[in-house]
Amino acid sequence: AYRGGRSSSHARAAQPGSRRNTRSTRKTSEMRSSCVQEANNAVAGVGRLDGTRVSIERRLCPRLVVRPQRAGRQSPTLLPLRRLVRAPRGRQPTIRAGSMIFVTGGAGFIGVNFVLDWLAASDEPLLVIDKLTYAGHLQSLAAAQASPRFHFVRADICDGPAVRQLLATWRPRAIVHLAAESHVDRSIGAPADFVRTNVVGTFELLEAVRAHLACLTASEQQAFRFLHVSTDEAYGDLDADARPADERARYAPSSPYAASKAAADHLVRAAHRTYGLPVRLTASGNNYGPFQHPEKLIPRMIVTAIAGAAMPVYGDGMQSRDWIHVADH
Repeated sequence: AYRGGRSSSHARAAQPGSRRNTRSTRKTSEMRSSCVQEANNAVAGVGRLDGTRVSIERRLCPRLVVRPQRAGRQSPTLLPLRRLVRAPRGRQPTIRAGSMIFVTGGAGFIGVNFVLDWLAASDEPLLVIDKLTYAGHLQSLAAAQASPRFHFVRADICDGPAVRQLLATWRPRAIVHLAAESHVDRSIGAPADFVRTNVVGTFELLEAVRAHLACLTASEQQAFRFLHVSTDEAYGDLDADARPADERARYAPSSPYAASKAAADHLVRAAHRTYGLPVRLTASGNNYGPFQHPEKLIPRMIVTAIAGAAMPVYGDGMQSRDWIHVADH
């Protein structure tokens, strides 16, 4: 999420009034370094090409700057996702019954990185809800499982009764909604899976949250947050000389994946407008970094190059993409 200007051709949600994060990242770095083996294990199951085992680490993927900042545009202030669901000032890091967050899709690429970052930077416990599809790897959370503040439940967000039961049992103060089918190419061949998870799953989650809020006290309702993590894919493609889009830009999805995420965005906004649900939306660009599935562009290119295989070219090879490291997201 960004505050102020834009550094990408697509949209990222702005959260006014937030301060730059000054918390030391030393603990996060230590936890990440301890997870290199887990990252390799997560990749090894699907990251072998011609018998070559590949270690996909951040050092192999230095930060990419595809397009320089446009002259006259304000530099953005980075707001990590965990800042958007932080406890009200003065309450954290006190741990008490019901003081925790839920993370859907926490065994996926962005989810794993968020969980490790959260456990390193916060004393508040969390519960990961993940269906563990091909893109979710429980072994990627091996380092997190050593923490008594980490909890995991294998569940499908489309299962409304199961989600309601979890909410009633744990009474979280916030939900970070990361669960999603996210690969564009797969959405073309199997769009129904994307509609089910991204649209129906988000709807069931919102309905469960709506029922949950009705059982909370007035102060708990006021403090509750639902963070919906979306994508700039929902805003479609831009011409090379087009002005960067922001959250006011029109939706123009160009794939079943983008369309399913756009539909989920509309459901979240409607839940806020109709029922007053306290929601936040972010729309990040392309992410890269540790634990990313090898089907994605950057790890796929690394795996292919190390194996000495032919590098795939998408279209005519003239596309321009913006990237953000997952730790900055």
